[in-house]
Amino acid sequence: MKPTQKDIRNCFLCVILFLTKTGTGNAQITDVLPQLLQEFFISETVFAQEKKELQATVRPAYWKHKQFSSVQMPLLLEYGFTNRLQVEVTVPFQLHSSGEEQQKYERTNFEAGVLYNILKSNKPFALSAGLEIDWPNAKSQKDNGEVEDGIGWEPFLTLARQFGRTQVHANLVAEIRDKETEFAYAFATATSFGKWLATVEINATFQNNKTTSVIPGVIWKGMDDAEFGLGISKSKNEWGILLMATYEFSLGKKSSVK
Repeated sequence: MKPTQKDIRNCFLCVILFLTKTGTGNAQITDVLPQLLQEFFISETVFAQEKKELQATVRPAYWKHKQFSSVQMPLLLEYGFTNRLQVEVTVPFQLHSSGEEQQKYERTNFEAGVLYNILKSNKPFALSAGLEIDWPNAKSQKDNGEVEDGIGWEPFLTLARQFGRTQVHANLVAEIRDKETEFAYAFATATSFGKWLATVEINATFQNNKTTSVIPGVIWKGMDDAEFGLGISKSKNEWGILLMATYEFSLGKKSSVK
């Protein structure tokens, strides 16, 4: 009997709940994974925001496809309810143009999610689990004449490990909608050079054909609570220039409880 999309979603959520339950017993951590960076350009990091911290990230990007180009300006807000649990919302904006159509502004899908940091230790690895939900933008669909297949569910797992000056993060994501389920994975590395980080991201999705993008980048950490980055993305059908600016706001006294 072939499993349905609902079966896959429920199975993935059960794994996340199990890992969350088993991870809460690790009260004492002797080797905490150092937080080299706040965000990658596309990939998920394993880190959750600390309690009462609000982080704002903007990722302006220019994308050039075979038949059209677009400029995106997503805004990501993340808030830590505890030192392990964070909630997040993403409001993306896009300027779309092609050879036949005039430029037009539109808001793409609104996203919200949660992330729980199950394991903070570097040995054997740090581990987080989360769930993102995106709602199709009805106005954008009406303008484009396209219809999304309902709400999208994206459960994911992220693990990370430190190797000398380099940190490796790995993501596994299931993208679930009413009519289909797709899987994606990503590997991202960050190597520290003082106030600079060199990053490389490899993102792949499995659809009718496998698509892979590679994003080398640099991130500057020369200011307290702020990061600025520049990356270049290249895949078979598109290329892009990505910028990133991240800033953390402390809304209360930081807790020392892990």
